[in-house]
Amino acid sequence: MKLESFLICDIGNTTTDFFYHKKTQDFYLKINNQIFNDIKNADTLNSIISKEDTIIKDIFSCQDIFISSVNDLILNIIKDIFKKSNISIIDRKLMKNYCQTNNYKIDNIDILGSDLFADIVAIKDKINQIIVDCGTASKILYLDEERNFYGGIIYPGVNLCNAMLSKNTYLLDNYNFKFPNNLISLKTDEAVLSGAINGTYHMTKGLINRLIKEKNITNYKVFLTGGNSKILNEVGIKLGEQDNYIYNNYVTLQGIINSFDLDFIIKSDKVLKVFLKYKNEREN
Repeated sequence: MKLESFLICDIGNTTTDFFYHKKTQDFYLKINNQIFNDIKNADTLNSIISKEDTIIKDIFSCQDIFISSVNDLILNIIKDIFKKSNISIIDRKLMKNYCQTNNYKIDNIDILGSDLFADIVAIKDKINQIIVDCGTASKILYLDEERNFYGGIIYPGVNLCNAMLSKNTYLLDNYNFKFPNNLISLKTDEAVLSGAINGTYHMTKGLINRLIKEKNITNYKVFLTGGNSKILNEVGIKLGEQDNYIYNNYVTLQGIINSFDLDFIIKSDKVLKVFLKYKNEREN
């Protein structure tokens, strides 16, 4: 299916990502879900959007919306916002039909989340691929060159590691999330962030190496995606360990596009990032 313009919406636990294709230009917008929780209803959000620049207003007036969601509360708000648009949502029937048509073998399709399904079908090349989706929770998924899905590993994401220390200790705060300058530090905030970021990176790398060894995987590629993939990629670059790792923040969004056969490939170098000015929301 070929559309001149469309909007892809990936609703996660913490953030909602929008990818807007409009003729010759593509736009990417990330919104923290706390904004939706603060606003409570679509009318208030629409009044905020109406004061934004042309691109933001274009995004929220798009007629064809394609959605993956793991958060029903935010999904209902999004559906209300776009109630005058054509809304399509990845559901169980679509997932099963796509697998049958495109020769994917996913044995847990009846319980698989739509976001993980999007990750699995994002890269159409028939190669052994390990997808690392670094969101609120980190997920490592393995798909072989014959499109057989073997399953995944799920563990706390970088932000959760930071938040868990804050919640379960008396003297540690939930520090602002930023890349630590040093591996070790005399400052508590830097030490906590180093543990969260470097610890998650080395855990991820260790799990990938064990997966490769146990499954005897050769000729593979590792794709890093999700909200925290950029900062983990920076650790890998700093350590010179990115030989087989490909950073692509749009894997899940591309998977949603593929799920609906939209006949479009996201080219990251052509995507313009835009921002909602409400509460000075900015992408890290």
